[in-house]
Amino acid sequence: MTREEAILWARRYLARRLDHDLDVIEEATRPFALGWILSYQTRRYIATRDFRDRIIGHGPLLLDARDGSLHETGSNPNWASYVIDEYVKRWASAPPPPGLNPTHGISSREWFAREQARSRAAIKKRR
Repeated sequence: MTREEAILWARRYLARRLDHDLDVIEEATRPFALGWILSYQTRRYIATRDFRDRIIGHGPLLLDARDGSLHETGSNPNWASYVIDEYVKRWASAPPPPGLNPTHGISSREWFAREQARSRAAIKKRR
């Protein structure tokens, strides 16, 4: 999947969200091992760069180029980096997990929460 295709795919997903008029920040789109990382913000902020026009509390989308699934990473930069690293470790040699899909809007937040809970339980079990 090319960078341009990834941006269009993410825009298709963002267009379905009714809470804000959102768009991809094209210059912030960057590749990662399995696809693309896409940051987004309100169209007004992208046009004006005025911080009063920003939304807060969201993180970039991770797009798995193998199947087009989108995954939210969260707003904390450390958490977003962790999610991306864990995603690559767990799914590099396996089919991607269910994610957000511009055609169905399936959320993967619950999947990441379950994985985090499962990891915590495994750590407690070892102690």
